[in-house]
Amino acid sequence: MRLHASQSGDAPRSRSFRLEPSTARKFENGDTSRLPVWDCSDLPYGTPSGVYSILEGAGGPPVWAYCDFSDPAGWTVLQRRQDNPTQLSFARQYDDYRYGFGQLNSEFWWGLEYMWLITSRHDRVYELKIELGDWVGATRYALYGQFSVSSHEGRFQLYAANYSGDAGNSLSYHSGMQFSTDDEDNDLWSANCGEVYAAGWWYRSCHESNLNGIYYGNNNPTADQKGVVWSAWHGFYYSLKDVVMKIRPRVKLT
Repeated sequence: MRLHASQSGDAPRSRSFRLEPSTARKFENGDTSRLPVWDCSDLPYGTPSGVYSILEGAGGPPVWAYCDFSDPAGWTVLQRRQDNPTQLSFARQYDDYRYGFGQLNSEFWWGLEYMWLITSRHDRVYELKIELGDWVGATRYALYGQFSVSSHEGRFQLYAANYSGDAGNSLSYHSGMQFSTDDEDNDLWSANCGEVYAAGWWYRSCHESNLNGIYYGNNNPTADQKGVVWSAWHGFYYSLKDVVMKIRPRVKLT
């Protein structure tokens, strides 16, 4: 049931991670009779990790997504940061964050529009897992038992609750906030957090986490708080090496 995805994981720039309907239906085995795939957990057991089409039946063309099957449940990956020879800039404007950017097999932001769509179903409750890595090989994770994002009309307001894990809780501070960028100021600060921190995030006044921040590489401690920050683990002046944000249904009625 795997789709014909590009080897690089590139998204068509004009439509971001949207697929043309004719492309989205071309399965390698020719099978178009199976149930629609809403998120990565709907793919068959034993599916390898990779790029697949999801959000079928959402009222528009399906969407490319990276599906992580490192455990059998099937996670839909929302964001990835990693050490690359050429780093992807996350200093982007609101529309880029709305529809996504990057390469799904490398660094990317999937898109707020799709985060809203995927978490908008009333018969599924999603959990968010954030996996973090530092520059000496240590790893931590933060799990939020409830995660959702509102629509564009609500400026993609974040809801994240029920923390567990060993990274410390640096996201609950941002829960309830709308998404901000340098050209879309929805934070509570008198200035613009998105402009000051050169990223898009659910800033409040301004952050306890900044996972879309500037990728400084192994240049720690940084001179500012603008890096890839998870303050509960390494503080505000340490820019992390690796980040993955991914979701799956914790409650799945259909």
